[in-house]
Amino acid sequence: QAQAAAAASRLDEISSAKADAQKAQTAATAARRECAASRAEIESLRQKLSESEDVCTAKDAAVRDLHSVLKRAQDEARREREKALQVQARFEAERLERERAEIEAEATAQKLRDEVS
Repeated sequence: QAQAAAAASRLDEISSAKADAQKAQTAATAARRECAASRAEIESLRQKLSESEDVCTAKDAAVRDLHSVLKRAQDEARREREKALQVQARFEAERLERERAEIEAEATAQKLRDEVS
């Protein structure tokens, strides 16, 4: 009977150890699933980061292009203003030259009238 009690005790220990092993195996399986999910999430975040970096790079390039276009437009506007000022200055010089010629002609005419009279 002592042997039977010892065997029953040993069966209980084995049963308990088996239950503990199953619990550990279940926990390990859950941990592996969590790790796999975490790895997948990390990979997804890496992909999103890469896409965001690509978008930022594209936006940086667009900003550089726009800056270049703006610079060219400003340079062209400056050249056009300079041309307009040159034309305006030439017209003003021509007007002043006509006024000077008119004044000289009037002075000459007055001188001739004075000489005749």
